[in-house]
Amino acid sequence: VGMPRNLLDLSQEHGRGNRTNSDSRNENEYHLHLSIDGFVQLFVQTMSTESKTERKLLLDDLMETLNFLVLPADCYHTTLETKLEELHTTKDPKQPCGDSCSFCNASHGTDPFEKTDLVT
Repeated sequence: VGMPRNLLDLSQEHGRGNRTNSDSRNENEYHLHLSIDGFVQLFVQTMSTESKTERKLLLDDLMETLNFLVLPADCYHTTLETKLEELHTTKDPKQPCGDSCSFCNASHGTDPFEKTDLVT
């Protein structure tokens, strides 16, 4: 899956990825492939929005999503659930997943890549 426009889109795609016949949440995987080209395409689409108010909302969502994916400050699951719950409820924040996301299992940012990986 490529770069999502906002956290709601990300949550929906993540849910689709978990639709397997497995009962264990740790057996499901969700891979998101970010690229400069994909981000620029979404940025250009966003900046082409005629309404200044709508454009600002879309841009804020896009940048929030990029920051969430690239510079996580907490468990992906906890952050995403808490963000989405803000719209509908005042429940207490969720507990971190433990080891199901790359933030919690400390693998975020550990995959080596070459400079050529960033260039198509």
